[in-house]
Amino acid sequence: MHFELKYSIQNDLELDLSIQVLVNQKASSKITHQRSESDCGLVWDTDLILGINTLHFVFAGQEQENKKFTIHSLTINNQPINVLAAFYYADTNSWWEGLDTKQLAQAKKQIINHGGHFGWFGTVEYEISAHHSRQKNNLLGIGQQRVCI
Repeated sequence: MHFELKYSIQNDLELDLSIQVLVNQKASSKITHQRSESDCGLVWDTDLILGINTLHFVFAGQEQENKKFTIHSLTINNQPINVLAAFYYADTNSWWEGLDTKQLAQAKKQIINHGGHFGWFGTVEYEISAHHSRQKNNLLGIGQQRVCI
């Protein structure tokens, strides 16, 4: 399977920020950014299994206030994946502990309604349902997307 990711990184302090890609819990690639960059691209090839596959982007690095990982587009074998359908698991740190109830609710709302923008370190997860054909008669689970292999 051929994967293409278009993304950007905001890195105001020019510290090391990395994006690691895992497909079905196996590392596929990792790239480090030491400055803000727009119009980044990452291309890799790996196998998917028939059925449910997981695709993780692990956003990590040296902590700073103004950082962001934004996914603009994702395709698998030239088939678009809805970037808004990701599950986002933000890492918590001492900053979270200092939030009052209203601030915490707002932060959680940003995580759930991320819009493809990820401002906290953590993991972005996609569930991909791989099939041989474009049959529409079987149901997908919440957050799952279909690709043909």
